[in-house]
Amino acid sequence: MHTREILTYLQRKASQYTSEELLFLVDQIQKIVYSVVTAQTTVIDPATGMSPFLATTDGVFTYNCPANCLRTLSIFADSLSGYRSVNNNAPLSYYNYQGRQYRELRVKSTDAYRGQVATVTFIDNPGTYASRYYHDYKWKPIDITSPNIQMQIPEQFHLDIVDGVLSRIRDERFGDKGDWLYWKQNTMPGIVAELNKGAQLRLGYTPIRPEYQNYNNSPYGQY
Repeated sequence: MHTREILTYLQRKASQYTSEELLFLVDQIQKIVYSVVTAQTTVIDPATGMSPFLATTDGVFTYNCPANCLRTLSIFADSLSGYRSVNNNAPLSYYNYQGRQYRELRVKSTDAYRGQVATVTFIDNPGTYASRYYHDYKWKPIDITSPNIQMQIPEQFHLDIVDGVLSRIRDERFGDKGDWLYWKQNTMPGIVAELNKGAQLRLGYTPIRPEYQNYNNSPYGQY
């Protein structure tokens, strides 16, 4: 379904709402779905098969993320030779990406919001590098500000988006939160689960600490 078709359908179901109000709700419901990290929204550089690089400059700690970045998941590197951690004495942790272990940098990130790009701030001076730090991030959906802008979510979920809009309307008009809570607790997790299916790599995750990797003495048996 095209966005314009979805709005036409919604106007028959909720005629008391203007097309602008319904368009706003469609946009917000899609954003709620994509607020959860999924394999399909994790950005990969098609030229390398890896996360894109984040170019840094010596003495500069805070960087604007790309315009399509919603949230930084990790900044990691193959090697950190010469990197000095002066603002935090704890050892750097590891980050597994596509089954390989990297060193993870300490950073503070902020999510993007309308009119403001996401940012990432290094705890220590990152130095000047163009291709040292991988930036693992998830993209944000485009703003649906016109019926001519198509939703980015696959078409098989369009009626689920419609259900989300109508459940919000029932909550607003009648104070009936049952449908909205059901959508958030059941329908939305189902969408996210489907978005994580298909041929997806297990991209970025923090590995189990070494001291917890031996289960020989576990009361639940060996694994």
